[in-house]
Amino acid sequence: MITILHGTDQLTIAERLRDAKRTLDPQGINTTVVEQARQHLPDVQAASGALGFFGAIRLVIAYDLFLEPKSSGQSSGSGGRGRGAKKPADDEAIVALLAGVPESTQLVAVERTFGAQVEKLAAASGAPLVLERHDVPRGPALLQWVSSRARQHGAEIDTRTAEAVVEALFPGSWQSAGRYDDVPPDLFRLDSEIAKLSAAAGAEGHVTSEHVLQLVPGADAENIWGLTDAIAAGSAARAINEVERAIAHGTAPEALLGQLTGHFETIAAIHAAGRGSSAREIAAATGLSDGRVRMATRGAERTTAHAVVSSLDALRSLDADAKRGKVELDDALVALVAKLASRQLD
Repeated sequence: MITILHGTDQLTIAERLRDAKRTLDPQGINTTVVEQARQHLPDVQAASGALGFFGAIRLVIAYDLFLEPKSSGQSSGSGGRGRGAKKPADDEAIVALLAGVPESTQLVAVERTFGAQVEKLAAASGAPLVLERHDVPRGPALLQWVSSRARQHGAEIDTRTAEAVVEALFPGSWQSAGRYDDVPPDLFRLDSEIAKLSAAAGAEGHVTSEHVLQLVPGADAENIWGLTDAIAAGSAARAINEVERAIAHGTAPEALLGQLTGHFETIAAIHAAGRGSSAREIAAATGLSDGRVRMATRGAERTTAHAVVSSLDALRSLDADAKRGKVELDDALVALVAKLASRQLD
């Protein structure tokens, strides 16, 4: 049997391979792993044709069997013959290899990409194939993945807390793929953080926002998004709660004020760029991070240009008054946030 695993979700692919080893070869004596398999077709063929010890199934894992990675100096043209370029003879050898895999062998090909070339070779062999594509989920699907993963670790996490985790770890990429140079969220890293949070949840087994703030790197800095979302939604009560909760957990009110000011400055930049400007274009023009612009876009859609100016004036005025000792920043910031959310500065 032949299985082809491909996609951006390397965690699921790694777990599929782990499960195959546990099921077919728990003692690890009938498994062969071949890296850069296209360059080592004889090794793959020999391993696939070998009999397993004691009549057991042979497991052969071949990485990059169909399309080997391009080298840095390889021409991108179809006629390229630089180092790593595929040759027609290789295609014929792969077809023959697939067609000759015996029933006593499970061949698993792990591919970085799966395109027309791979599909063509697989179909030409006439061998029975199982194709599995595993891609990193984004947006609501990723939040569901976090909740499901937490249950595997013996804990529960609600949607809002799950969003706080992914916002802290992948602020610019968890919701959707970038137009250029997309880097999906690292599910290995995310799973590690979920395991840590689940352990911290203890006997109660419920991961809270407090756990996230204490344990997830960057969560404190990214906590501003919960506040700005509340302001954008016009929820004064939730905005006040976000400020009070952040301060109660050790975030300095000066830091919150600075983050909030920076957020509205980013919104101002988005308005100035005009409709049709991408987050990447705005980031390149302003020096802001692509993730920060993406996150601020939600607030920009609900905030008028006049409200942005008024909000920035109020935030900067509060900063000046606090530095002169005219106000207690904790209380004054809560009051200002309530005005921002209730649109009293529009």
